[in-house]
Amino acid sequence: MRKAMLPFLLAAAASADTRKLTNPCLSAPFAALPFCNASLTIDQRSRDAVGRMSLTEKIDALGTEQGPTPSLGLGKYDWWSEATSGVANGAHGADGFHTHFAYPVTTGMAFNRSLWRVTGEAIGREARALMNAGKAYSTLWTPVVNLARDPRWGRNVEVPGEDPFLTGEYASSFISGLQNKQGGFLQASACCKHFVANELEKTTQLDGEEYDRRHDNAQVTERDLLDSYLPPFEACVRAGVSGLMCSYNSLNGVPACASKELLDTAKSWGFDGYVTSDCDADRNVYNTHKYAATRAEAVCDCVRDVLTAGTDVDCGEFVTRHASKALAEGLVDEALIDERLVNLFKVRLRLGHFDLSFDNKKPRGPLDMIPESVVCSKAHVQTSYEGVAQSATLYKNDGALPLRRVETLLVSGPTANISQVLASYYGPRDVCGGAYPGLVDAVREAGRVDVVYEQDLDRAVAAASTVDAVVLALGTDLNYAREGRDAPSIRLPADQLRLVEEVAAAARKPITVVLLTATPLDITALKANDKVGAIAHLGQPSVAVVGFSDLLYGRRSFAGRAVQTVYPAAYEDAISIADFNMRPGPSVFARPDCAMKNVSRCPRGVNPGRTYRFYEGKAVVPFGFGLSYTTFRYALRVVGATSFVVDVTNTGSMASDDVVLLFLVPPNAGADGVALKNLVAFDRVHVGVNATVSVALSVPSTVFAKKGAYRVEAGVRGDSRVGFDAATPQWWPTQLFFSEQAILGDDRIRRYNNRIFELHRAASSVVDEDWDPSNPSLQSACEASPARCGDEYSFVAASANDLDSSVYRISKQNAEAAHKIAEAEHKQLVASLTSAERDKREHYKRRAARLAKSPAHARRKSQPKTRKDEKIFPDGQDSVNVAGLGAEEHLAAIHADQFHRLLRADSFDDFQDM
Repeated sequence: MRKAMLPFLLAAAASADTRKLTNPCLSAPFAALPFCNASLTIDQRSRDAVGRMSLTEKIDALGTEQGPTPSLGLGKYDWWSEATSGVANGAHGADGFHTHFAYPVTTGMAFNRSLWRVTGEAIGREARALMNAGKAYSTLWTPVVNLARDPRWGRNVEVPGEDPFLTGEYASSFISGLQNKQGGFLQASACCKHFVANELEKTTQLDGEEYDRRHDNAQVTERDLLDSYLPPFEACVRAGVSGLMCSYNSLNGVPACASKELLDTAKSWGFDGYVTSDCDADRNVYNTHKYAATRAEAVCDCVRDVLTAGTDVDCGEFVTRHASKALAEGLVDEALIDERLVNLFKVRLRLGHFDLSFDNKKPRGPLDMIPESVVCSKAHVQTSYEGVAQSATLYKNDGALPLRRVETLLVSGPTANISQVLASYYGPRDVCGGAYPGLVDAVREAGRVDVVYEQDLDRAVAAASTVDAVVLALGTDLNYAREGRDAPSIRLPADQLRLVEEVAAAARKPITVVLLTATPLDITALKANDKVGAIAHLGQPSVAVVGFSDLLYGRRSFAGRAVQTVYPAAYEDAISIADFNMRPGPSVFARPDCAMKNVSRCPRGVNPGRTYRFYEGKAVVPFGFGLSYTTFRYALRVVGATSFVVDVTNTGSMASDDVVLLFLVPPNAGADGVALKNLVAFDRVHVGVNATVSVALSVPSTVFAKKGAYRVEAGVRGDSRVGFDAATPQWWPTQLFFSEQAILGDDRIRRYNNRIFELHRAASSVVDEDWDPSNPSLQSACEASPARCGDEYSFVAASANDLDSSVYRISKQNAEAAHKIAEAEHKQLVASLTSAERDKREHYKRRAARLAKSPAHARRKSQPKTRKDEKIFPDGQDSVNVAGLGAEEHLAAIHADQFHRLLRADSFDDFQDM
């Protein structure tokens, strides 16, 4: 039968060449075959498809550039498409004009999950539209979720920052938008890369030592792996990403693409997708890592290793070229190849390649109805501008910004016109409209400002004294750092520093410096220069830089926050980029500033700690820092065991967004490899003048696993702090009534929680007025002196506006007495509720009562950890999706166990007994 069908099959595959994708299941004879039967499971359909392929077709399908598959009526398919900043042009994208978005190093600074999701959704939507038009494929190799763990890494431009929690949240939001499941199918496939510890491109040190990603054997401690390098990838998997890319490097001696342990780790998180190698990474297992035992057997052994490990498709020709020999030698069998291909076909089925029409005129689902006209739509272009407007970060402002009453303006500097150079880097070369606006266009103010653009130093100095304002564009471009090339230095180039000094000296008033760079350069000299009135950091926005205009002229306020620590220049002399240790300590690598060619004579470096979490020095610009045109006051309140509310009050004269960052300072912070602090929650809100917005933030209970004194800080400078002892959290001042506040969000309850705090503090004795969490003597009395503990407990607390915390010790008797007073006041409060508030309270009491009787509740009591999207309230079908709740109800939902106990209790004593 196959021979009789072959001419027809070849004709069908040939006809598909006019479009990049066609669905063979729309016509005979394939429509009647099981892999086209939508009533079967994806696994059944995928296995049926693979079972119909010839061995030659199977081997060919192990490469990313898969040729036609006549037995399935499929044309060729390329798994490799790029879309970090928009759908790319060329061989790994699609022809035509596409929307170009700012790079992640820029948009990460927005700390806005909605922006990240909408950006991903727009990119995925354009990809699907181009696929429907027959111009593109739909497996996009984005996002990059490695950490900006070293300021010199060449690919910092592609990542949202240095923090693993931030990077994971970015990835989750971006993936949700890009894949955007509709009608049962993924809009596009996202692929998180590069798995794992890949943050090195190519560096040559002064002593002649060269390190590059294809030879690198990243030595990573288990501690660093678990709390720094792996979490962003786990977040990808939890978000449902459909692809992973294994990296070039080895990890502790095992090439990533040949590491079954590593790829099985992804499966343990629930990964259900395909794994691709980075391009030629499978070949590097053989030729650079030399992983096989002997050269004679190396080629086939490496084919076996990557396939057995779980790498499904090879970006390159190594596996497809040598798989037949590996089969002949019995190192692999056809069943192993089948398993790899099943994963690939399952992803294509999830994309609708065997169910949809890719035809707007004959749609078989909502994704078919996405027209090519959405590409470069006004909404998408505006989203790209929004990425810059929300992300630009103000490092310094002595009143130079916003610009007022400016008619003439000088623009100079090496990065003022780099948009076109940047555009084609993992994004569209042909951008919407065909123009490549740069900083000059952003400052023109729609033609209302006469801009003098001058790159000659002498003429720029002369012009500076004649204009109303000066904007200098400094930084780096892709010639400085990119894939395959690490930045040579983090020092501000001497010619740029000279430009600033001479132009600023000639200008009528302090100038504005705009940094366009993915490499965080040491700007100490700029901060100290009184003639530099403002410094704004934009990352690498490319053509989206025009979104900066609203900030420059004060129609909107800056609200971005730094996502990379800016280190002093001496940092690059202390530690090699090849040292992957996150924590401070001695390094096995030579100091990078050693120029002796006899490497053994070079002194070893000392790691000062990487990223804000471990860096022991003083940052030039700390992670999370960012100024605004207005001012804010923070008040941090505890509303549950792991839930907090930050009351953000705009005390300035301009409505503005604000990014609220919540950091956790653990016990013994900075000692024995313990992080100095960790970002555990964040949100972005808009706050009107004189208005207060309450920002609800929740953190997983697992972050409090270690006993001892913790401090929670809101803001980079600890704008508001609270602390407590994890050994005795039951005496946390506001714990018992958090759920009432979460539901009602009432000022009376806010005042009431403060009252509880006052009662506790009044009934306590002060142990230390200036709490130092690193002092072990201030741990719980019960933990420090079990024999003398008795009924004493300790807690740490601070008033909302204090920067210093104090440790208090309270007896159980006094604590109970305080709660009896609180209980009486609570009853008075409940009696004063309005009818609507009482109805709402009773509604949740009924929910809580049903929860207490449910089998699911019993399971949760034994496994209290919950996710934000977990259904934990019985309602209707015994479920309420927390994602659908408001922020205040969400707080109550994630602490369902305590919540239902409180609302069912008639008194504090009843609560304790439950």
